Amino acid sequence: MSVLNYDTELTVRRELPRVLIVSGALVMIYMIAHYRSVIDCTLATLPAIFGIVCLLAYMRLSGQRLNMINLVAFPLLIGIDVDYGIFVVSAARRGALRGLSDEQIAEKLAPASSAVILCAATTFIGFGTLVFTSVPAVRSLGAAVSVGVATCAAATFLLVAPTLVWLTRRAERKEAATA
Repeated sequence: MSVLNYDTELTVRRELPRVLIVSGALVMIYMIAHYRSVIDCTLATLPAIFGIVCLLAYMRLSGQRLNMINLVAFPLLIGIDVDYGIFVVSAARRGALRGLSDEQIAEKLAPASSAVILCAATTFIGFGTLVFTSVPAVRSLGAAVSVGVATCAAATFLLVAPTLVWLTRRAERKEAATA
């Protein structure tokens, strides 16, 4: 049985990069077509990328091994987590943040922020309940998705939102310098 487990883990490790590249590339292509901006696309996918990196770090630090079930977490997280960045980037672009104070920017982003928090919390709770099952592979899926979703939500507020504000302020400074 240990030989079978070893072979399965080896196969899953070999497939992980392909799964990440294919699912990530398809999402990026769609988002570039939607946004028509590489910067907006990159900002929207940044939380998902951060969540995947944190998940890999968590798995490494906790000694959790890849299996066929938690392999599913990676493309699942790309599909779930990209929403959080999309909500905030789209709200920022619709809200035209230029010329607004920090408080006004926070007001413009508040509905999207509420949506991110609600989506992340319900997904975290839903998949988090899998941690309490008696099947180890399913438990690992629950832990993987929960860690990925939590870190993605954090990245949305700690990386994407400040970057959007910074980009807005930078554009304002450029306009003022040329005027």
